[in-house]
Order: sequence, then C-alpha cells, then structure tokens
Amino acid sequence: MSILLSQTYVCGGLVTAAGASVFADLFSESDVPLSTRAVAIVVAGVTWPVVLIGLLQLVCIGVVKKVFRSWARRNAGDWCRPH
Repeated sequence: MSILLSQTYVCGGLVTAAGASVFADLFSESDVPLSTRAVAIVVAGVTWPVVLIGLLQLVCIGVVKKVFRSWARRNAGDWCRPH
C-alpha cells in the first residue's frame, strides 16, 4: 500500500513539475533567472497534494453554494410567513 502511495506521489509530482515547467516557459518574462524558474518548478512538484486539496475544497464550496441557492429559491416565501 505504501509503495502505491509513494508511486502516486512521485507521478503526481512529475506531472505537476512538467506542467509548471511549461507554464513557466509560456508565461514568464524572458529576464527571469533560470534558478527562479527551477525553484518554482520544484516547489510545485513537491507541494502538489496541498494544491490538489485546495482545489477540492474550492469545488466543495461551489457545490454547497449551488445547493444552498437552489434550496433558498425553492423556499423563498417561507422565510417571511408566520408559523
């Protein structure tokens, strides 16, 4: 089980580092030193689980917001009625 987790972590890190490398080449300015790009790529590769958890939290917040809004629209008149 731990081998599978470590392989997942390494593969995810490699994919994230490759993506960060492509984005660094496409969107950075030409005068940025190579060492700065390398540090950004390594940090992205190492911290990808944290970024993934943040994205999942963002998706969950969006789903909760959507569910709450649809519930509020269905029950809009019930807020002001006396019981």
